[in-house]
Amino acid sequence: MTQLWQLSAAQLANAYHRKQASPVEATEAIIARCQSHAEPLNAISHQLYEQALEAAKASAQRYMKGRPLSTLDGVPYTIKENVVTQGHNNTMGSVICRTAPVSKVSAPSAQRLADAGGIMFAKTAMTDFGLAGSGASTLHGPCKNPYDPMLNTNGSSSGSAAALAVGAGPISIGTDLCGSIRNPAAWCGVVGFKQNYGSIPHIPAAWGRHAGPMTRSVADAQTMLNLLRGPHVADASALPTIAPAILPNSLEGLKVGLILNAYGMPAVEPAIANAVQQAAMHLHAAGAHIIDLSDQPVWSESMRCWHYYLGLTGAHAMHSIDQEQHAKLPPSTLAFNDISGPSTSIQAGQALADLSGARQAMHQASLQVDVLLSPTIPISPFAAELYGIDNDPGRHVEHLNYTGIFNLSGQPAISIPGGLDDAGMPIGIQLASNLYEDDKLLWIARQLETYLAFEYRQLEV
Repeated sequence: MTQLWQLSAAQLANAYHRKQASPVEATEAIIARCQSHAEPLNAISHQLYEQALEAAKASAQRYMKGRPLSTLDGVPYTIKENVVTQGHNNTMGSVICRTAPVSKVSAPSAQRLADAGGIMFAKTAMTDFGLAGSGASTLHGPCKNPYDPMLNTNGSSSGSAAALAVGAGPISIGTDLCGSIRNPAAWCGVVGFKQNYGSIPHIPAAWGRHAGPMTRSVADAQTMLNLLRGPHVADASALPTIAPAILPNSLEGLKVGLILNAYGMPAVEPAIANAVQQAAMHLHAAGAHIIDLSDQPVWSESMRCWHYYLGLTGAHAMHSIDQEQHAKLPPSTLAFNDISGPSTSIQAGQALADLSGARQAMHQASLQVDVLLSPTIPISPFAAELYGIDNDPGRHVEHLNYTGIFNLSGQPAISIPGGLDDAGMPIGIQLASNLYEDDKLLWIARQLETYLAFEYRQLEV
């Protein structure tokens, strides 16, 4: 018999409408699942169970009156630790932020989900300041992968991915600056969607920084996007609401650009490469045209520029921290000071010009096709306690190259489960579309999701 914690957001809402379950019952079941399966993985930063149950009672009353606030009313969810929520401190996954002040406001995405009647029952753990492709944290300890607790979740939205994978809520809000939604989704076998830059407003607003959906289905990601998108006074880069997209009728004639073992990018492990090729075969069998774009230098050049920008961003974050506190931070976090090296104002200005040029080159390369297909991460998970490959501070973002290029360009990108490797660990398949094509990308991802038919084995226990 299917348990309430196994249901998607859409299935829960349907059950509420049919009076087959109530928001209170679902919230109680998901909290119990969180306590038994997510907390032992170090996936949770804030336990908000009592307030969640009160919110669930209010939601149940709305359903009794036939007046739910939205399609996500009564659906339990988590939010990543660094997405500010009113009344909670922003601990940023770091021991030096343990006593951070309580936030007086909520981020736009958090507020919109609350206004839609969703039930926030927990906030989820992250790596220190989000500055590593890892689930390790000086505050929470390593966030452990549900498929093998000795291995890493990736990051930095590590707790959100791990919680989803074990059934602690069907949806979550993560953040993404270099793949931090998509990379942990890949290693934990869930869906991570980085929408077009500006589609969902976010604070603090900065180029390439996103708050977005993490789910167990592409359909739920679309539902979240529909509720969270639109302009907001707190984020001047937020896009206006646009007319509904005209979606394809089928995959027939779709042009798919393959990026695999791309020029200048890290080598892709054989099992992961095979999964991407299998995905390409499914699309080809459905009538799509596969065009290999792997040999184009634009991908590695774009990542080089993005690394420099990340270095400036990380150096700025570290500069605001007292030097005495630096000793408490992991080497990988401090290494962001060294990615770009010392920069004069002229060098920084040139870097920004290079970023603009790289964005244009990415857009032009992408316009050759309807959608790009690649691995989300080219390697399988490393040990849970590591902050990057071999714990080498010089390689702490190397495995994020396939995702980071789409933060630079602002294009929508999604990771969906593409199977398991020989060790039984999830493999992520990444799809990316052209600018402003969130809905088209989600439609294509939903077709591929159906073909791949990934089974959430963690939800069977």
